[in-house]
Amino acid sequence: MVICLNGLTQQYPEQGTLQALIEQHYGARPGMAVALNNEVIPASAWATTEVKPRDRIDVFQAVAGG
Repeated sequence: MVICLNGLTQQYPEQGTLQALIEQHYGARPGMAVALNNEVIPASAWATTEVKPRDRIDVFQAVAGG
């Protein structure tokens, strides 16, 4: 299936969860935020949120500084 991940069109082998896609592409990192079709999805819902063809997924990494 085709999805848009951080603005890039990508082929993703099969439908799966948002958590599986994030772990495959980014591993487990603290401070990540994910928007699915312009809606922020809480990390607690990633394991039950299905990725569908043509979904737009944007991944953000929080950065602290001073």
